[in-house]
This record gives sequence, structure tokens and C-alpha cells, in this order.
Amino acid sequence: MKNFILAFFIFLVWTTFGLWIYSWLSSDDAVASVNNELIEDLEVSSLNETIEPIIETIKPIDSIIPPEIVEPIAVGLVARAVSNDTLFSFIEGISFKKDSVGIIVPESSIDYKYELNNYLYDNPDLELHVLSVYSPLERLEDSNLGVQRGDLIVKELVATGIESKKIVVVSVIEDIEFDKNEIYNKGITFQFSPLDQNRIAALKPKFVETPKKIIFYPNFSDTGILQNDELDNLMYKVKDIMDANPATKLIITGHTDDVGDSQDNHLLGLNYAKEMRWYFKNKGDINPSRMKAMSMGEFRPLRNNKTASGRRINRRVELQFTK
Repeated sequence: MKNFILAFFIFLVWTTFGLWIYSWLSSDDAVASVNNELIEDLEVSSLNETIEPIIETIKPIDSIIPPEIVEPIAVGLVARAVSNDTLFSFIEGISFKKDSVGIIVPESSIDYKYELNNYLYDNPDLELHVLSVYSPLERLEDSNLGVQRGDLIVKELVATGIESKKIVVVSVIEDIEFDKNEIYNKGITFQFSPLDQNRIAALKPKFVETPKKIIFYPNFSDTGILQNDELDNLMYKVKDIMDANPATKLIITGHTDDVGDSQDNHLLGLNYAKEMRWYFKNKGDINPSRMKAMSMGEFRPLRNNKTASGRRINRRVELQFTK
């Protein structure tokens, strides 16, 4: 009996020891499992943190917003080369009013004539076509409105220095959408073409009657002679006379009234004559060697200087054509 109790006691000790060992081993497996789960979570979390920024930069095709479509800027005035490429353009074009001959050149586009002049200067083998449009709904009692408007452009270009023989007006009839004020702002387009030598050869000098003398009353001011339509028309007339008569020369004489000192009046008349000569040279492209400026001051009055009307008539510039 004593041996049985001793054996049973040893059995209990070993059983308890075995249960303790088993419990300890089970606890290590749990911790390891937990640790493995933590490690896996950390790895997944780290991987997600790396991938998410990449995913954010890769948008689905449907979610990409297309760039804003920029509307082209409307062009009102354009000049094209022989290849039809655009040489230059202005947003505001040369406009005209329905049934009217006159043209309107906006201040922002005023440099068009200098651009054309420079290009022709660099390309002397070209000529310039002025494409001038008009509407079939406009009045046709007068001559072609497209030609008349184009001729006004020619005058501006000639005054800038372009030879008239290198400019061709092409009248174009087309349907025009006038605005509410009956204005159309794309009335003129410029196109360069190879110089037509046959056309140049066919041009015959126009017969222009040469007057012996022209008396002109400029718009005088404290700063000299002011430019106006009358002065422009005189310049075109003088240019036609000089072009048609290569041997003709021009004497420009300034005259004054007798108010003030005679020497001052002589200088004043000479200044008026020089201004006129400068204008004809720079605006009409007339050779300055064919023009002479001089003054008679107060010494050749046309009327009595004692009256205001007489003094006004005496303040003048005389143009005399000689051979």
C-alpha cells in the first residue's frame, strides 16, 4: 500500500510537470502566431503605403479631364505670301459701311501699310493684290464699290512709298454679313504674287495736263502746315503730273501777308515751302532733286493787306511746273 501511494504521488508530479510543459509550449505558439500576423500586417500596410500614391497618379481614362479648347482669335486683316502662308495679320480689319465708298482703318491696324511696304522692298520681284469685297445687296448705280474702296487703299499705299504699278485692285463680290450698324470689318485682304511683267509692259503713261501754276491755301497753324484731305489730294495730283512728265521740275514758293517784320515773313514763307517739299518727298515719293523751295515773303501780294480777307488770300503756297 505504501508503494502504491508513492507511485501515485510520482504520477501526479509527472502529470503536473507535463501539463506545465504543454501549457508553456502552447503559449509560445500563440505568441509566434500573433507575431507572424503582426509582421504580415506590417508588410501589407507598408506595401499599401507604397502602392497608394502610384494608384492615385494613375487615373482611369474616363476620369481624365481633357484640356480646355482654346477658341482661335478672329483675324480681321491678313496679308499672304505667294505660297498662301500668312505673313502678318491684325485682329481688327479694314471695314466699310454698307452702300458707302469710304473705308475705316482702325488705329490698331494702321501699321499694315508699312508692313506691306517693307515686304515689297525686300521682294522687288513681287506685286501686291488688294482684294476688296463688296456685297451684291449694295447699290450698284455707281461704279464697282469693291474697286472704289480698293482705290482708296492704293492711295494710302502709294503715300507710304509703294509704286502704283506694283499694286493691283481685285474686286470680289460675296455674301456679306453686316453687323447691326451695317458695318463689315473684313473688307480688305492682301495677297502677294509674282510681278506680272506683261501687265507692267502694257501700262501706258497717262496723259496728264500740266498746269503752269497751282495756288494752294494750306491749313496753317502755329507749328506749320497741317495735313488734311486737301493736302493729300494736292500731293496725288502733283505726283501724277511729275510721273507723267519725267523732265518736269517743281518750284514751291511760300507767300505771306505784311504783318510783322519783312525778314521774318520771308523765313516764314520759306518754311511753308520746305514743309510742302518734305511732304511731297516723303508721302508722294517724289524725287527731291526735282523740287525747289523758295520764298517771296510779303512782296508779291494778290490782295491789299489792309483787310483781313486780303491778308488771308495773300498767305498761300504757289506751285510752278517748269521744264
